[in-house]
Amino acid sequence: MEASSNQQQKEKEPRVHRPYAFDKMEGLVREMQDPQNGVPVRSQKQFLTSIPSAFMGYDLVEWLMDRLSIEESGTNISGPFASLDVCADCPGILERI
Repeated sequence: MEASSNQQQKEKEPRVHRPYAFDKMEGLVREMQDPQNGVPVRSQKQFLTSIPSAFMGYDLVEWLMDRLSIEESGTNISGPFASLDVCADCPGILERI
């Protein structure tokens, strides 16, 4: 009886058509690569070497927030940690997150 209820539950769950999801991701990646409106790509210097055509993580996050209309930043998740005093050894770290 448990197996039939699991089967019914699986049938009720919406299924994502994988190619459609991949098409959406591919479209997003193409937008990211757009020279005018995509993620800024430039050469990055690291020690004595130069890495061509690289982007910074914060540039990607900002672009995704703009593109997907996300207004909240991750700073609001630090509240519960502040009450737990998990960063007692590193004062002020939560304000920088």
